[in-house]
Amino acid sequence: MQHRRAMQLGLLDCAGGSQSLAEIDLVRTCRTAGLPAPEQQARRRDSRGRWRYLDALWRCRRGSLWLEIDGIGHMERERWYDDLLREAEVGARQDEIRIRLPSSAVRHDGVRVAVIIARHLQALA
Repeated sequence: MQHRRAMQLGLLDCAGGSQSLAEIDLVRTCRTAGLPAPEQQARRRDSRGRWRYLDALWRCRRGSLWLEIDGIGHMERERWYDDLLREAEVGARQDEIRIRLPSSAVRHDGVRVAVIIARHLQALA
């Protein structure tokens, strides 16, 4: 019973779409900073017609902000290679901003991450 509240919050985060601790940290960072919560695991077709899932999406009046959170596994050679190709295949649209942030920044530098997200959201408001 000692950790019941933490477990309940974790389950709610997972039910809301979080698939990693970094994504849970992102939602918490947004909540703390008064930013809107993103849609999580938003899907989009790449240039080859395959569905891709992106970690976070904010839909704004003048466009959208996409955020990918890269954990340590993304630094492995093969994964990095695949990530770069996937990024190019998903492509960018004129009315969107796409950023990538390291998971360690989301966890340990939440204020800075919140400022970055807020700046991009403001540009699309």
